[in-house]
Amino acid sequence: MKRIISLAVLFVLLIALGSVLVLKGNESIAICKPSKTSTPYCKFVGKTTQVYLNSDGLGLVFIDGNIDTKSASDFGYAISSGSAFAFDIQNSHGRAMFDMALLARQHNLTIEVHAREVEQGYLLADRIWVK
Repeated sequence: MKRIISLAVLFVLLIALGSVLVLKGNESIAICKPSKTSTPYCKFVGKTTQVYLNSDGLGLVFIDGNIDTKSASDFGYAISSGSAFAFDIQNSHGRAMFDMALLARQHNLTIEVHAREVEQGYLLADRIWVK
């Protein structure tokens, strides 16, 4: 009888843990961290909320999370806003990444963006995945 009760309790705990993990799976991640092989970087995984293109050739992709400016500063990135990533659309690589972010926005897809530089107060993206 004790074994049945123990198994029932374990089963309930596993269901509860699974529910928490499912709920957590929809949250965005916005952090700055060290790298084992390269310079520190800031990373975002989640959805985009807005895409903007300015006349200076800078594309901004606003995110549903926020990179903490203090955390970014701790890793050497002086940013004025952690709510968007910048893309240099004047070069083909930056334009291709911006186009991928635009596609993700249009289809409500998850993106993962990494940045290791700052441009006009925003983290300048150097990698993007559309998931």
